[in-house]
Amino acid sequence: MPVSYERLVSRPYIRVLRTLGGSGPLRFNQLEKATGLDPKTVDRTLKALVRDHFVYVRALPAEGSRIPAEYRIALRGRVLLDVQVNAARAAQKHRDILGARLTDEILSAA
Repeated sequence: MPVSYERLVSRPYIRVLRTLGGSGPLRFNQLEKATGLDPKTVDRTLKALVRDHFVYVRALPAEGSRIPAEYRIALRGRVLLDVQVNAARAAQKHRDILGARLTDEILSAA
């Protein structure tokens, strides 16, 4: 499935990217708690972000059969966050032209 801007700016995707961008590498459980998203949403979002190279995953050394993973934001993810911040600033600046409804929609995604 190709990368879609509409999907990438959905709340779960941006929330995961923002959390990783602000806190550094996190394990799945830490990311789940920090974002407040349910495990299925976090799992689905991380799989897509890793597949599309917005997030890196790294296996951590462990004992036993489970291999813990750590997720960190990639340069591509940081750039997407920057695009969102700039879009939000531009929308706020041009609220009178875009209208309140569209501006609020852009700001809620950022």
